[in-house]
Amino acid sequence: MKKEKAFTPVLAIIFILLFIIIATVVVFAIISFSTTGILVNPEKAKMTTFPDELGLQYEFCEIVAPNGATMAGWFIAAQKHNSDEKPTPSPKTVVFSHDYKSNKDMEEINGLYYARYLCEAGYNVLTFDYSGSGSSTGKGYTFGSREVQELNAVVSFVKDKYKSTEISLCGWGFGAAVAVMAGSDNPDVNNIISDGAYSDLREVFNTSLHYLSGAPSFLNSITEGLIPLLSGHALYADSPIDAVKRAQDKHFFFIQGQSDDLFSPECISYLAAAAGQQNTVEKWQVKGTNHIYSFKTNEENYVDRTIRFLKGESVFSE
Repeated sequence: MKKEKAFTPVLAIIFILLFIIIATVVVFAIISFSTTGILVNPEKAKMTTFPDELGLQYEFCEIVAPNGATMAGWFIAAQKHNSDEKPTPSPKTVVFSHDYKSNKDMEEINGLYYARYLCEAGYNVLTFDYSGSGSSTGKGYTFGSREVQELNAVVSFVKDKYKSTEISLCGWGFGAAVAVMAGSDNPDVNNIISDGAYSDLREVFNTSLHYLSGAPSFLNSITEGLIPLLSGHALYADSPIDAVKRAQDKHFFFIQGQSDDLFSPECISYLAAAAGQQNTVEKWQVKGTNHIYSFKTNEENYVDRTIRFLKGESVFSE
């Protein structure tokens, strides 16, 4: 009769180690799926400021996104604030492109206050919520793939509904990257103001993805791999630095805080150099300023330089 093998201490240790390894993998998998799910489906930021609170008359508009979602927007015609006269739209419109986790009021950067300056300078402003953001329908964020299509749809809407003949894009953070990618290829876009865009999303995710996701940095590669799976969109279909290389006869104004803590402060130099001689390029690296806060820290210079840029005048570059 054969004797049963004893359950030795060595085997017990092996089983315990295997259990710990499997449990650790399961825990990290749960963390990765959970944080990535939140990353690509962030909570919608609530509206806190409306144009009429700043003395601006506006009209609510809805734009159908390529995926069928309804994007909510505000069209603010060129006007003097606190005027009782009904404003007449200008042929010149600036379309705002908000940052990740933001919305059309862009309260975090005083976006509507900047819009007021543009309106008083003779420009219409259309600010809107990307699908899945603010008051728009839909869900999720794709870090550029879907947002570029949506911004192009808004450009077409402005051209058709308001008969705008000079359309400019102005974006912040991830929204700036979208503006660069969309504007570089869109023949209806004349000028692109990019405040705090990254140059290459791969580099951002390699260095900063854990800041966005909240997961440990050693899970960055797993999170990166899960984003296309959970969002349903490819991550690296395009990049701002590749887009500006394709651009022809565009006018770019690249702005970035010298103390940008999310994207490398070198992004502004990479983008300006890549735009090359086939485009008009201005750049301004704002001293003592963090990511996308250049308007808040340098309001007078910001307004002066961006409006001069939109008018086709020379802008001092640092």
